Amino acid sequence: MILLLTANGIAQSVRERTSEFAVLETLGYPDTSLMALVFAEAFIPCLAGAAVGTGLADLLTWLPVSYLPQDFSGIPQPSVSAEVLAWSVACALLLAAVSAMAPMLRLRRISVTDALAGR
Repeated sequence: MILLLTANGIAQSVRERTSEFAVLETLGYPDTSLMALVFAEAFIPCLAGAAVGTGLADLLTWLPVSYLPQDFSGIPQPSVSAEVLAWSVACALLLAAVSAMAPMLRLRRISVTDALAGR
């Protein structure tokens, strides 16, 4: 569901700004730079969501431990490892790449004259 919502939001954003992308292309920006802009637009919210979600998960793992008696020393202390952080960033990167794929391909195929004419 998150993938579909993110992809729909990015596609809507690119659709609304087709004329701006056509102007950038007219000014000489290569397709790779335009696609990088679209990818960055998708990656920044995905990375922010992954950071907030991982931070909340780390915070919430400590909450139940504070309510346990002190003599429960056999229970290991919860923590978020570097591997978990790497997985969250990798998943955010994958989500951004997949959700930005269709808008990037559409942007690559637009005709500058049609986009500037509003067609």
